[in-house]
Amino acid sequence: MQDIAIFRDELRSLDGDLFLCHLFTPEHQRTDMLTLYSIYADSARIPFIVSEPMLGAIRYQWWREVIDGKHVDTAPVSGFLNASNLPQNLLHKLIDAREGLFDKEQPSLSDIELSARDIGVPFMKTALSVLSENTKDDLPDGLLDAAGSGFELLRLSTAYPNEIQEDIIVAARTKLQKAADLFNGMSRKQRKALLPVFLIIGLSKRHVQNIDKGRSLFFYQLQLLKMAFTGKL
Repeated sequence: MQDIAIFRDELRSLDGDLFLCHLFTPEHQRTDMLTLYSIYADSARIPFIVSEPMLGAIRYQWWREVIDGKHVDTAPVSGFLNASNLPQNLLHKLIDAREGLFDKEQPSLSDIELSARDIGVPFMKTALSVLSENTKDDLPDGLLDAAGSGFELLRLSTAYPNEIQEDIIVAARTKLQKAADLFNGMSRKQRKALLPVFLIIGLSKRHVQNIDKGRSLFFYQLQLLKMAFTGKL
């Protein structure tokens, strides 16, 4: 119990949005979602905190070994991951795409959009894997692509210079709105089953809509509760 409390606190310090959203996952699936979100949050910061790509490569190799079941005795996240049903192949795709951010020093908008898709889509697919198998049936075409790409574009936007940042935000806004429209167009039963995965998309949509308005944390907490109550993004 102490380990899971520490694990939650670590996610809260790394990414408050993911921490809040994981709490809406059904209790028996919540630890798996916490594990995924922790992997995402830690791997997301690596390209921006290391002084050179080689140090990032070392850290990403460590994550690959954790995903493959190593370091169980030395890294708490490895123990949780080992006990989870998270698909290793998707987690490896997520890590590989993260490391790919080092490939170009001055990427174009299309490069950044491709990276966002390569990171965001495996992330969303892995989040879906936490839920029951029947929640994955009959998803609207383009939902996972728009959701994953839009979510990741918003997250990446602050890492790039102002001259391209605005274009990234516009692309993120477009994709997040498309994802919300596709999600909201599903039946109430489908939305209810998938909501724990897509709450983070609804929250991101509000972030990108209010990016220059300085909304308080309380505003986003209220929006999250509203989405959870209505079942719509």
